[in-house]
Amino acid sequence: MKSAAATPRSFRAAGSTEALRAAALGANLWAVALLLPVLHGGARGALDAVIVLLPLVPLAIGARALAAGVPRLSPVAQRGLAVSTLLFAFPITLAGAIASRADLADRDAWGPLGLLVASISLLAYGAVSAEACGRPVVLRTSSAQGLATAQPASEPPLRRWLRRATLGGVTGGALLAAVVAPAIGARATLVRTWGESADEATVLASIVGAAAGSIGLAAFVGPRLRAPRAGELPSASRRAVRVSVAMLLAAVALVAFFLLRAWERTVAT
Repeated sequence: MKSAAATPRSFRAAGSTEALRAAALGANLWAVALLLPVLHGGARGALDAVIVLLPLVPLAIGARALAAGVPRLSPVAQRGLAVSTLLFAFPITLAGAIASRADLADRDAWGPLGLLVASISLLAYGAVSAEACGRPVVLRTSSAQGLATAQPASEPPLRRWLRRATLGGVTGGALLAAVVAPAIGARATLVRTWGESADEATVLASIVGAAAGSIGLAAFVGPRLRAPRAGELPSASRRAVRVSVAMLLAAVALVAFFLLRAWERTVAT
């Protein structure tokens, strides 16, 4: 039995479901991150009440823009209003309201559990709001065909083993950078260079190095790991440009490494 494909909805047809979901998650984030800590720490006057309620204004405007058509606004402008209020104005005003009560951190108004719940609430609100605001204004017509009618991509065995070796090397390199690298080097040298922050600096340097290597591999090696489609083979000039850029980045990384080593020796002496 052939199953029917889900029909995507445009921004105009997002309707009240997404608006209600974004408003509920936004109100939950506002209550967990701001309202309850202020009630715990104590309000200092009418100005505090205004600051606490201020983030709800862009949240309400953004939910209204998602729920139904705003008079005298086109769908493009309506989506722009939803994006600017839900994804920019509301988080900024919420962060500003929290920053205005710096004393709450000294009073431990959030606590570990409160910070965890606030972080989860922020992620949930951001994901739902971004998904609702990211719907296209106009849907294009599309067609679907079964996988049986699609031609499988052909790939030489050498390329397949090269891909496996690259993925294995990247995985092993990440393990070395995250686990082995922080333990390399004499403890006295690390303390002499970084002081009391030797452990944190070692881990941070390993993370930064692993992230830089992963970004480079993902940008240059990753796209070449999949099987090429018909008519997608790069020309010799494009291949030469890619190799030149990769060699240039490798040279820059080596120069930066030796400069950092020289600076480290200068600081140590």
